[in-house]
Amino acid sequence: MRWLIIAFFIIGYSTYSFSQNLVLNPSFENMNFCPWEYSQFFSCKSWKQPTFGTSDYYNSCGAESYPETVKIPTNFFGNQPTQQGDAYAGIYVFYKNNYREYLQGKLSQPLEKGKQYKLTFYTSLADKAGVAIKEFGVAFSDSTTRLRHDTVLAKPYIPIGYQDSFLKNKDVWQQLVVEYEAQGGEQYFIIGNFKNNQNTDTLSVKNELTPTPNYHVAYYYIDEVCLGEVLDDETCICINNGNPPIVSTTNYVEFSTIETQPEIDNSPKVGDIVILRGIYFDFDKATLHPRSEAELNRLYHLLLEYPNLEIVIKGHTDDKGSKAYNKSLSEA
Repeated sequence: MRWLIIAFFIIGYSTYSFSQNLVLNPSFENMNFCPWEYSQFFSCKSWKQPTFGTSDYYNSCGAESYPETVKIPTNFFGNQPTQQGDAYAGIYVFYKNNYREYLQGKLSQPLEKGKQYKLTFYTSLADKAGVAIKEFGVAFSDSTTRLRHDTVLAKPYIPIGYQDSFLKNKDVWQQLVVEYEAQGGEQYFIIGNFKNNQNTDTLSVKNELTPTPNYHVAYYYIDEVCLGEVLDDETCICINNGNPPIVSTTNYVEFSTIETQPEIDNSPKVGDIVILRGIYFDFDKATLHPRSEAELNRLYHLLLEYPNLEIVIKGHTDDKGSKAYNKSLSEA
């Protein structure tokens, strides 16, 4: 599918560079069929289960008669809108008897030895989970993994957390980031918890859905996985999964980052960027889809509030097709 991605810039911005997202199906949108029950992660294209752990796949597809078990936003583990698009994954990262679930992704090309890459993904603790953990792990390899067990996966891994705090947010998505120097040839990666229960840092959490904490369960939703090369300016932005390039040496404002930016800045400054998430175009066209109306209304009200504001709108397509055709579509 072809996408046109839009951001607008408060005039006064610097040059930027960006890298391509190497993760295939980074937001779990592409599927073999619409899931109707949990444990159907195999319906998601380009992703695998490296063990017998039954990872879950959630999608807003399906008829109204489908059970809510694996729908979005409400499903069998709680209520959570997507970070982007119409789908996400879900895994147990802490459970009794060291039960574990993992996500194994594939890259569009092998990593190059000695180059620095940055992996990011968004996660949210499920409403009905009674345990939060402090970090995930990611393991890279040059071949797929398929082991006949459903317990802790024994692999060298890189820890990935969030400012040394427990990942306990059940309301908004938190982005996790880690850098990795490639050994060369890696084309697969696994996300999950590579520690056994005894060595996993846990925190008991509860809300109205878990008045008595289910201390055996830590279950997280995963969305928008990105892996790209770190460039000379230490910027790594994946251009084909919904994120436009970040302009360096400026302020960065995101509509969807509720935790750090609940509202648009009350006093926009030169150089600020506001990313328009939720802008949809018809396939291979510059025709706006009606779903874009809500986000465009936010821009409209910002311009009403600041009638003298001067902005520049930037957009780009994905990397499918020729450069000349993509340039024409971007301009449209």
